[in-house]
Amino acid sequence: MIWSLFEKILNRTKVKPFLKTMKDPTAAQETRLEELLRYAAGTTYGKRHGFGGISSYEEFREKVPINQHSDLMPFILAEIEGKSNTLYPEPIDSIMATSGSTGEPKLVPYTKRMWDDISHFQKLYYGSAAAIRPFLSGKMLSMVAPAKYKEIGDWDVGWVSGYGMAHRASSIMRRKVVPEQWVFSIEDWREKYRQTIRQAVSTDQVTAILGHAAFSMAILRRTKYEEYEALIHDQELTAKTRQRIEDAYLGDGVIDINVLWPNISVFFHGGVVRDLYEPVVRDLIGDVHVHESYASTEGVYSSQIFADKPGVVPNIDTAFFEFVELEKGPLAPDAEAIPLSDVKANTPYRIIVSSSTCLWRYDQGDTVVFTDTDPLTMVCMGKSKNIISVSGEKVTQGHLGQAMAIACEEHSAQYQEFIVAPEVLEAGNIYHIFVEFVQAPRDLTRFARTFDEALQRINNLYEVVRAADGVTDVKIYAVPNGGFDAFQAQRIKTGKVVVGQTKPPRITTIDLATQHLLTPVAATG
Repeated sequence: MIWSLFEKILNRTKVKPFLKTMKDPTAAQETRLEELLRYAAGTTYGKRHGFGGISSYEEFREKVPINQHSDLMPFILAEIEGKSNTLYPEPIDSIMATSGSTGEPKLVPYTKRMWDDISHFQKLYYGSAAAIRPFLSGKMLSMVAPAKYKEIGDWDVGWVSGYGMAHRASSIMRRKVVPEQWVFSIEDWREKYRQTIRQAVSTDQVTAILGHAAFSMAILRRTKYEEYEALIHDQELTAKTRQRIEDAYLGDGVIDINVLWPNISVFFHGGVVRDLYEPVVRDLIGDVHVHESYASTEGVYSSQIFADKPGVVPNIDTAFFEFVELEKGPLAPDAEAIPLSDVKANTPYRIIVSSSTCLWRYDQGDTVVFTDTDPLTMVCMGKSKNIISVSGEKVTQGHLGQAMAIACEEHSAQYQEFIVAPEVLEAGNIYHIFVEFVQAPRDLTRFARTFDEALQRINNLYEVVRAADGVTDVKIYAVPNGGFDAFQAQRIKTGKVVVGQTKPPRITTIDLATQHLLTPVAATG
């Protein structure tokens, strides 16, 4: 009863007001830009760029350059070293690190206002999900990163997921999450997985999965396919828990997740392209609602609002958005940008964001496409630096996921994970695609052909490049079972990948793929 009431409160105080704001997104964005400029007008950066005298978007675009993180790093370091009011108009509360999935982790100071914006985002996100599939009465199974990453001077540098749970989450939220907080700080990734699963199976009240999709999937896969023997003989688990595991056992080492957690209803999805994971989510846990978000350490940008419309809605009351037609590589400071009011459907854009992180006109490095402009709805297609463009085709992670889904459907196949390694050769460029199948197609050559044809329909530039032999071949390799988990484990051992934080790559080099995933066991050509 109490959680049903809480869901109604979230709907009334967060979801409905946001929907009302969406009726005039242009006005909402104008208001948000004015608020942000007023907030930081007295800072060194604000004075340098005349924040106090800016009265329109056109002036903002003219006076403030598009920034990369490196452009703002001198201001960030000055703040960290104790020089206040340089970039932030209020004291720094904490310092977060990005995941480093496309390079070394970047530092992003947080203020109380930023944490307040995250809290607002989370309540809207959970409220919109609960309106579609109730889940708040149970527990949320989550894999998050450690709260602390390293030290810089007197500062602890943390990961947003872990730090937020350890230091910013309410006591109610902490009680809703499985496992207990101490598990998040375990450095040995095998032990972290083991303890997470042990605590999760100890309750039958898991109703939602929360966290980066790759690590959520790893937890579910391990629980379903790998942990039966260890769990059933674990004397630290209660007899009742071991009986529940036995009741959920399907044989051959497989546990039925839906028997283990019969009320699971929502899979919170963020950090990667949805199409790449949704089929596997449904294979593992059945008919759940996959609820999207688009957020990063640098800001919270959008979340799914509508039940019948996949994609995310820009948080127009939290951040100010601009867009640049798709380019690969860092954007120029004076790149031609447009406001949210001028976007067109089905056009790839680089997203530029200004928010309370004080990363002004920040090139997030992501590609987004609006599937609708009324109401505004977009999908994140992945990192712009991960665009494949060996011949100008500009193939995104989203394009790859859509083509893979089409090929799987046509050939009654199902994949667990895949990665693409483009190779530039004198004789012609090749797409090497390494796939770990749950259910493999009968004919890899035909599967590769279907994938190729689907990608041509999805991306007309790729179709032109294929016709002109800019890309001469597509090869599919079947990765042995467990290959991608082993690949991720190797990445974790390097110390550059954080369990619960760093997203897996979707595009790599042919040398890394063949070295770490397989000696090709089956290839088309």
